Amino acid sequence: MNPRSLEEAKTYRYGEWPGNVKGVRFDPLYCFIEVWPKSRWISRQCSRKAGPDGLCTIHRKKAEKEKG
Repeated sequence: MNPRSLEEAKTYRYGEWPGNVKGVRFDPLYCFIEVWPKSRWISRQCSRKAGPDGLCTIHRKKAEKEKG
């Protein structure tokens, strides 16, 4: 499940799996979208710098496209 807002991201844990049950907590400096790297099976937080809304430029454009 991907966090849908900045408020949800504050309580979200990235990369939870049996080897890391607690996952990794949200870092407010980076985009809050959960991404899946091609070479890995564990999700992580997007590594791009976040704007005031918590999204990077690329994910903000994708969100605007989906809204129409």
